[in-house]
Amino acid sequence: GAASLPAGSTVSVLVLMGLYETKIVLPDPFDNVNVSDPYRRLIQINDMSGAGWVEINGDSFAIDPPVMFWPWAVDFDNSGKIYVANNMSSTDSDVILRFNNIHDASPVSIGSGLGSGIISVAIDRPRNIVYYATQNYLRQCDLNGIIDITLTSPSNLDSISALAVGADGTLYIGGSNTLGQGTVWRYNLLSPLSSDYYSGTYTPSDIEVKGSNIYVTYDGSGSTDKIVLLSDDLAFLDGYGMWVGPNPSLNENPGMFYNPRRFVAIRNDALIIIDDANTGFDFDKLVSIRNISGADWTTYGTEGKETGQFQFFYGC
Repeated sequence: GAASLPAGSTVSVLVLMGLYETKIVLPDPFDNVNVSDPYRRLIQINDMSGAGWVEINGDSFAIDPPVMFWPWAVDFDNSGKIYVANNMSSTDSDVILRFNNIHDASPVSIGSGLGSGIISVAIDRPRNIVYYATQNYLRQCDLNGIIDITLTSPSNLDSISALAVGADGTLYIGGSNTLGQGTVWRYNLLSPLSSDYYSGTYTPSDIEVKGSNIYVTYDGSGSTDKIVLLSDDLAFLDGYGMWVGPNPSLNENPGMFYNPRRFVAIRNDALIIIDDANTGFDFDKLVSIRNISGADWTTYGTEGKETGQFQFFYGC
């Protein structure tokens, strides 16, 4: 029969917390004129219907020393705190901002871009490590920014555009190599200079890891495979999506991208992607697909500065 415990006995159970899914939290940073423009926004919605729209800007919070707000990328720790890469090179603004939630009026500043704007952030949730990057520096700190160091980059890395961390703690880096090729590296913490890599034609805009699948969005004018699926050892598996073209019009048809930029939100059932034209024509939307086949294609939003509208990274 089943063994029983003596009366009054207690059992200690180790529970490993993990982040199952988040709301959609996305940077909407475009403004090439006024760095204090309130439309440099961080936006949160519940789902692809746009329900629960909340937005904050640099006037929504106070921090000492003050920070010029230019949100560029977002990730989350296991408790759901929001980490925002701030793409400002000014002193005290080249930081990661950690918000307890979208309503947090007193975020914490961690990290340093060493005088350059931070363009990507990725949290190793099992180990409570923050990886972040400027175009030229790969850095690591803890969740409070107390231990903060520059890491050695792969030997053939020229510039960085994206970071992601797998559930096993593997760091993936997107960028350009010394030959000018778009490249994804699987970073080797023990031997960084010899990290494995996959090179394609265009520069990765972002990376998302789901299990053993590595999804990569590609910027550039290539007509096909705007999103690529790689295995965890960086072998090409599949691609999806078509480029709308250099003179786009409003296009929400399945598979048609202006240019996919950032993955946003942690969802087990979907890939949610910022789609943003950068050809002098300002078109913007969110796209949700279930997998690399483009199943359950759903879009939300248009160009603009109001609720339900975005400017994202490029505009007229």
